[in-house]
Amino acid sequence: MSSADRAEATRRDDPAPRFPTLKAAEAYRLRFKRARRFVVDGKPVSLDEAAVIDVTTDLDWPAMGTGLVLFVDRSVLIESEQLGPKRYRFIAPPGAAWKGGALLALGLGGSGVPKLMSASKLKLPALDANTAARRE
Repeated sequence: MSSADRAEATRRDDPAPRFPTLKAAEAYRLRFKRARRFVVDGKPVSLDEAAVIDVTTDLDWPAMGTGLVLFVDRSVLIESEQLGPKRYRFIAPPGAAWKGGALLALGLGGSGVPKLMSASKLKLPALDANTAARRE
């Protein structure tokens, strides 16, 4: 057996990494120290403040090129950053607001349509433009 055949056999035998599940979530408005740039509807936008959802998961997601996304009811948040081990911040587009009880789920982004991977029973409190912002 060639080394390429052995490598292929090893890849087939290795189980796929387990996808993380949500353990906790907190939503709030965040005022950035400096304006941050995002792409919204294909156009660059500079924001001083945004609705964010910080989540804690049971595992880190190490896969490169495929990022975590957060489903909030029927919305999908694709802008994210890792805050620390098993902690991620998802940044909502301008004008985002949720009614109390919005359901959360983790998904997989990358190229193409985000795919739901891990549902949860976590629900968010209401968050709208009147919610006071914290400072970064």
